[in-house]
Amino acid sequence: MSPATCNGYMDAIRCLFVFALGHDPRAIAFPRFRRKKRLPNVLSKEEVEMLIANFDNEMYRMIAIVMYSSGLRISEAVKLRVSDIRRDKMLIFVEQGKGAKDRYAVLSQRCLRELEFYWRRFRPNGYFFPSPKLSNTHITTHAVQDAFPRAAKKAGLTHPNESADSPGTPRAQHVTPHTLRHCFATHLVEANTGLFQTMQALGHATLKSTQVYVHLAGLPGVKSPYDA
Repeated sequence: MSPATCNGYMDAIRCLFVFALGHDPRAIAFPRFRRKKRLPNVLSKEEVEMLIANFDNEMYRMIAIVMYSSGLRISEAVKLRVSDIRRDKMLIFVEQGKGAKDRYAVLSQRCLRELEFYWRRFRPNGYFFPSPKLSNTHITTHAVQDAFPRAAKKAGLTHPNESADSPGTPRAQHVTPHTLRHCFATHLVEANTGLFQTMQALGHATLKSTQVYVHLAGLPGVKSPYDA
């Protein structure tokens, strides 16, 4: 089981002993398991284009474009309304995102053109991505999540357990909707966008959450002494 699951079980047992059985909390000292910190998978810009081109549904394709171009979480992207597009400032209004906070995300010119074409074709009213089965609501995150493995497989981006043939050969990627948010942030840092600006674009509360993308962007300007 994962460290988080183990810690949750031990917290429950500790609550039983302290609150139900009346034991001294100082005497209940369970060890805590530390989560392994792994860098998330990131696609290149070319791989992102390949992924977007291989969705079998225009709605899923448009959601992927919005997520990558603006760094939205999947829960924020599916709730996008037509009225959330602020053309005058080139921003997307994100209502009640993570942490129940309103914020703004960047709106790219290319994404705006795609959204305009999508709107002219499907004429959504209210939500950009309405549920195909229920009225007055948006498509579910589960439906979008299920579409990503299919698109990744068609694009040739498969599960990372498949080994590479030789050193230097890129390993296959495990692609999820959140991968596009990682790509958005990493590609911003690679383009020398400031860390504070990247933090604001992602809607992070602190720089600590944003700093991981510095590692994902590589080590520009660093040359191994072995090559000197």
